[in-house]
Amino acid sequence: MYQDRTLFPEVSNRESWRPPVQLLWDDDAGEPIELRDPTLTNSLYTITLEIVPTQPRPHGSFLFGGTLPSAYYDDVNDQPVITVQLAAGAGAESNAQLSIIDIGAVQIFIPKATFSALKGNRTYDVYMTIYDPDFDDGRQIFIGKLPVMYGGRTT
Repeated sequence: MYQDRTLFPEVSNRESWRPPVQLLWDDDAGEPIELRDPTLTNSLYTITLEIVPTQPRPHGSFLFGGTLPSAYYDDVNDQPVITVQLAAGAGAESNAQLSIIDIGAVQIFIPKATFSALKGNRTYDVYMTIYDPDFDDGRQIFIGKLPVMYGGRTT
């Protein structure tokens, strides 16, 4: 069910981001996982997506035995810039930013107004998890990299 190092195509920070995700697969049965209840209207799982600035490698001056970080890296932290969630029991299509579109398939939709919070010419880590509240079971679906380009000031 887990895909390692999902590499997303480069995107501008002045557009909506809408990649479909077809990763929810039952390895034992060899078929996609049904994410909706028998009526196909409500989500069986809580699905969470986070977009976080990629942590840089240590960088700075090692003169005189010190480690002075470069000013370029000072504004990077590990807090998500964008977080979206589809809660278990919620309508499978009730969240415009994260919805179940088919068996084992999720549609991500981050609108331009939200996506423009990402700084251009940077790479972001993207994490998706799924949680089953009935069994208190959580799984990492993927850990990905998303290169974001600067799209201009007024576009």
